[in-house]
Amino acid sequence: MAISHAQPLLLLFVYLFFLPAALGTAIEFSNGQHHIYDGVVTVTKVEIIPYPIKFHDNPIFKITAVSSQSLVEKWLTMTFTSLGGISSGDGNIGITNKKFYLCDVTKCPIEPGRPFVITLANVYAVQRNDHLSGENKVSLFINDIEGKPSLFHMYAEFKFHASALARFTNFPRLNGVTVSKVEIFPFNVTVNDNPVFRITADTPKNITSSTTVSATMVYEGKSELLPRPLIAKSSRTGYKICDSSYHCPITPGGLVLTFPHPYWRYKIEAGRYSVQVQIINQNFPFQESMNLLFWFWVSEA
Repeated sequence: MAISHAQPLLLLFVYLFFLPAALGTAIEFSNGQHHIYDGVVTVTKVEIIPYPIKFHDNPIFKITAVSSQSLVEKWLTMTFTSLGGISSGDGNIGITNKKFYLCDVTKCPIEPGRPFVITLANVYAVQRNDHLSGENKVSLFINDIEGKPSLFHMYAEFKFHASALARFTNFPRLNGVTVSKVEIFPFNVTVNDNPVFRITADTPKNITSSTTVSATMVYEGKSELLPRPLIAKSSRTGYKICDSSYHCPITPGGLVLTFPHPYWRYKIEAGRYSVQVQIINQNFPFQESMNLLFWFWVSEA
């Protein structure tokens, strides 16, 4: 069968435009910021796949490094620290540690002067009520097997974002919901993304399953300055409260609402958007328990 001259060009096109996205994004990092780091292993590159991280993504971390000596019988420890105060959907605050046998996450033997790649997949539980959020710091260190006190042969740190905090206004309602945080996934929304919103709040009373979360998203233009578009592009969607919350029925205390953007009528374009979110009891349509307004920006791809 004859091979078309266009096929090699097509393969080159696929390689240039699709492969880089699959390889992930290089992240800034630092080496040796610990008093017991002995400098044996030096990290040369850190990648996150995919990046930016979208809601419920379970990213892969790839760390390229080089050692000045052979490494056998070592542990790799990975520590997540949430810098935004909330590390999971249930509001837990703190540090998450993961420990790996080094040869399970990289090709052994590790020889002096030869670069090796550590691949860490499924290191964070991503379930409906547990996902990476806000800004995070990751610390990585290699030391001897348990029972043998040792120096850290590798110590590296890097930071990454999973979501962005939005500026918001919470309009008070009598015995209503009080919002404390509005997050947007991914942290830098582009015209190619479908953003997801996550609202952390507190309710003083029960919220019935007949309640609806009403969200209206309005395109406000490409400038912070007036005038705004004379004819605003807006779109509204209603979500059942139990489809938007991690726990239902909702009782007094902490509340987390998560839902996709409601801008279904138009194509998302670059510029500033406002989103109004209301919690309305369908049995009493004029009874609002929350009225929230927040803003975010969308950039070109």
